[in-house]
Amino acid sequence: MRECDIRPTPLAPADDPLGSVDQFLDTEVWKSHSNAHYGMLRLQALRAVSNLYPIGKEDEVALLSSATSHEMWQKHRRAVDSLHIRWNPEKNVYELKEQAVKKLI
Repeated sequence: MRECDIRPTPLAPADDPLGSVDQFLDTEVWKSHSNAHYGMLRLQALRAVSNLYPIGKEDEVALLSSATSHEMWQKHRRAVDSLHIRWNPEKNVYELKEQAVKKLI
């Protein structure tokens, strides 16, 4: 504690983890790593929301395949976007935004 700054609040992921991946993949930092595989980042983002949107092994393999990954990713992006999720910092998990609204009522 004496040697560093402590964050006043915990880190929290974005409410749109799949969109965050696409934003990162569009950066020069990512593009400079030409041997990196974007399918792994996409799969990690989907795993982060797997409590609300689980995918099967076939979809995981398709995301890692360069032949089908873009189409498969777009399908999952639309599906997850339609769920309207948000990060719950108290539970450390993604949840539906409507769940949070119901708690306030």
